[in-house]
Amino acid sequence: MKKDLLRNMLKELYEKSEEKERLIKDLQHLVCGVLDEIAGNLPAGTQIQMPIIGTVDIKRFTSNVGSKKWLTVKGAVLECGYPPESTFCLHGDSKCLITVASLSTFLSIANQLPTLIKKLQEREEWTSNLIRQGIENVTQFSMETDNSET
Repeated sequence: MKKDLLRNMLKELYEKSEEKERLIKDLQHLVCGVLDEIAGNLPAGTQIQMPIIGTVDIKRFTSNVGSKKWLTVKGAVLECGYPPESTFCLHGDSKCLITVASLSTFLSIANQLPTLIKKLQEREEWTSNLIRQGIENVTQFSMETDNSET
């Protein structure tokens, strides 16, 4: 009787573990779908600070075959093709070892996705404003220089 009870408990444990692994893959694919789009549309070097998570960067990794951009947290990429906290070689290049972010990071990003997008929007707007100001300053300087020469 006790043996059957233990067997049933173990079976339930294994089923729960399998469900968790499936849910992790689902979470990774959903998060990466959004983050890959963001990384594809924003420049490498974009960086923001997120509560709880810390610094989120868009980084380009280059192998001997090509390159790929990812959102990273503490140097680890948010990638769905590999389990959390695993490592892989980009394009099989052993000199380009990539670490996948932790499950905790995936969960934090998933739960703060609207905040992440809002902060990235603010960062892009701030950068555009700096560029506009720079253009205005150079244009004004050019006009003053042109006027002083006549």
